[in-house]
Amino acid sequence: MTEATESKMRLKDVIVSRTREELQNGGTAQELIATIDAAPTSIIHIAGYVSKTTGEMSNVFAIKGANYANTVQKSLAELAEMEADPELSLTVHWDEWVNAETGKKTTAACKNKRLEHRKLVLEQGDERLLAGFVKVRKSLENPEKPTVEYKKEGHGVYSHNDVLYIRDCRVLQKVVIEEGEDKVRTSSEAVAVANAIRRSLAVSKYREYRLDGRYDSISVGGDVIQPTDPDAIESTVTEKDAVPVD
Repeated sequence: MTEATESKMRLKDVIVSRTREELQNGGTAQELIATIDAAPTSIIHIAGYVSKTTGEMSNVFAIKGANYANTVQKSLAELAEMEADPELSLTVHWDEWVNAETGKKTTAACKNKRLEHRKLVLEQGDERLLAGFVKVRKSLENPEKPTVEYKKEGHGVYSHNDVLYIRDCRVLQKVVIEEGEDKVRTSSEAVAVANAIRRSLAVSKYREYRLDGRYDSISVGGDVIQPTDPDAIESTVTEKDAVPVD
């Protein structure tokens, strides 16, 4: 499927939807696991998903069943294209603490500090950009070992400490309903450059979703239309299908 032509993916004829209250019932949770497991590649629609870190609420469409190894290989190819692009220009944003008196970079432990926003535009050939390429490539080829051991319940669905997770997802669209808290996240210039590069790669859309009640409903399956505009996603999920929570 390409962005140049409109195409239709029929992944499942019947949409299965569950509210957060329904998922608190173990039997219903097992039914959802069985449904997801039966469709290794399927559309996931999570309505009213609330980020645990920022409190942001959004509606999410994602493809469940994305192969991480394939995503990494695609990202490495995209990285190589960036490295070879003579016209590449990358804008980098980050925040850092500075001493309020001297204006020099400091740490969060400093009592007399202020937060300053930084912006940097890097052109192809800049040493800082080249160092960022090396850093990102290393992270893709030699990723850190996971710190959490999940129990696999089915294709793309896992559990940890009695909480269900839908993993191996590639985001198609996220519509923010309510803005979350803009938390302070400082970094060094080198880390900010690497993060900016990584956000341009396919791996940046690879997600997992924690189903511990911070959402209104979840729907699996259905038809999704992806028109020329990749941001215009239309789904057969309706208010009736999604069984919204009061």
